[in-house]
Amino acid sequence: MLTGNGVAFILRVPGTRHGDWWSLQGVGIFAAAAAVSLLSKYVIRTGGRHLFNPSNFGLVAVFLVLGTRAVNPQDLWWGPMSPGLLLTLGIIVTGGLVIVRRLDMLGLTVGFWLTFAAASALEQSFPPMISGPFKFVRNNSPIVPSRLSELRQSAVRAVPMRRQ
Repeated sequence: MLTGNGVAFILRVPGTRHGDWWSLQGVGIFAAAAAVSLLSKYVIRTGGRHLFNPSNFGLVAVFLVLGTRAVNPQDLWWGPMSPGLLLTLGIIVTGGLVIVRRLDMLGLTVGFWLTFAAASALEQSFPPMISGPFKFVRNNSPIVPSRLSELRQSAVRAVPMRRQ
């Protein structure tokens, strides 16, 4: 149940109309993502335990194999910024910090975020030198966060509006 819900919350198939919650559009893709997720839990193991988060593994596999023409990560399910969303994000960040501190992984987490911030700052500071390779990867990768708005617009244009 947990893996299937994780896949359903995050996976989006272009062409599905907003509000059509019971659509069978792309049902095979959802089933394949869930199957890959569950299979990874039992096949990719080390020390008697699964190595990856099953739903995340299945989602990444589907995104990489099918590309953005067939599937996209659902990026709009949080909604617009609001006091409630800000409170939710605060709870998530606080809970995450408590967990990584208890696991004695706070140093690793801080190291990741500092490296990410430094790479982002470098990309902004020296666009021609650094952004060129990044843009090549972004423009040729099936999973491209920078192209999500472009993909959303093309999906909206592709979906006919219902007349009431």
